[in-house]
Parts: sequence; C-alpha cells; structure tokens
Amino acid sequence: MTDIWSDPVFTSESTVRQKVEKYVESFIRFQKGNEDLRRIMAMEFAGSGGNITWICESYFADNYSRLVRIFKQGMKNGELKKFDPSLAVASLIGVIIHNFILQPMAEHIHGKGVNLSPKKFGAFVTELFFNGLAKRA
Repeated sequence: MTDIWSDPVFTSESTVRQKVEKYVESFIRFQKGNEDLRRIMAMEFAGSGGNITWICESYFADNYSRLVRIFKQGMKNGELKKFDPSLAVASLIGVIIHNFILQPMAEHIHGKGVNLSPKKFGAFVTELFFNGLAKRA
C-alpha cells in the first residue's frame, strides 16, 4: 500500500480532489490485486485478533495519516468544508473495501458482478465523496 504514495501527484501542487482521486484509483487497484490479503485482514478485524495492532501500525497508520493531511490541506485552502478527517478516512476506505467484500452478494442479487474497475468505480467513489448523490436545486 505504501507504493500508492510514490505517485508524483502527492508531492505536486495538484488539487485535493486530484490527490484523492489518484489515491482512490490506486487503492482500488491494490484491493483488486490483493484479494487474499483483504480476506485475511477482514477476518483479523472481525475477530479482533491479537494481530490488529501490528496490522494497523504496519499497513494503515501511514496511509491514514497521509489522507488526514490531504483532507486538512483541503479544509485549509478552502477546497473542502470543515469536517472530522478521521471519519472521512474511515468512510472513504470503507466504501472501497466493503464493495469488494460484498461483491459476491451483489453478483448473486444482480446476476452479474458490479464493475469495480479503478476508473469506473474510482470515479463513482470520488464523486460520492466530493459531491454526494443528491441533485442540486
């Protein structure tokens, strides 16, 4: 997951939206390429196993703090309204991970898989995060 942050967009003057979009697409690619790891981590978290602290520190702490910094940057420069960045990180990552976890159920209900490609699903997640689903009056 740390490879996500090697993209030049994260050290550039890109907008917060561009950085979040790049993160979302990269995290989706990571999820697609590491299905077994996702399953193991989901079982560890669900069972509150003894490895949670190690997993959090090894894989999530840096990721989490970098996203928080991006959100705070966006709030400071006026791109984002004020919100609790810790809730935003958990929500953003949760939307992505849970769609992968629930893919078999969605496939059963819809008779086909949901398109979780980095471009299509990534664009949906980014739009949902920045603009929601409600029409503007």
